[in-house]
Amino acid sequence: MKPKKPEKTLQVDLFRMKLDQMLDQRHELYRLAGRLDWQAAEEQFGMLYSEEGFRSG
Repeated sequence: MKPKKPEKTLQVDLFRMKLDQMLDQRHELYRLAGRLDWQAAEEQFGMLYSEEGFRSG
C-alpha cells in the first residue's frame, strides 16, 4: 500500500514532536535520506504499489 502524503498545513500540532526532531540528524542514513531524489524514486517504483493494498483471491 502506498504511504499517504502528509497534508500541508500551517498549523503545527503542539503536543506531538515531529519525526525529524526525534531522529539523530547526524546519522549517515538520515543524511542519505536528505540527498535522495524521492520524486524520482516514486516515479520509478510507484507502479509497484497499490492504493487498496493486497487482495487475496
